[in-house]
Amino acid sequence: PIITGVDLYRRAASRSPELARRFVFITGGALSSRQRALAEETGAPILEKPFGMRELVALMDRVLDASGERPSAG
Repeated sequence: PIITGVDLYRRAASRSPELARRFVFITGGALSSRQRALAEETGAPILEKPFGMRELVALMDRVLDASGERPSAG
């Protein structure tokens, strides 16, 4: 609650750039226009609440496939 999701993204990406490819912003519509623009600038997907489990799983599959860092099963 102390920092925004965009700020968290920036800190994580600066310390570990490979994390930037695995971020998803989830919002209940509380992003200001400035925060939304910054989130969109990152290229990370934004998932708006409410959403279903299928939508979340499909998005996570896309993110993991795009990052090339899908964990191995098992």
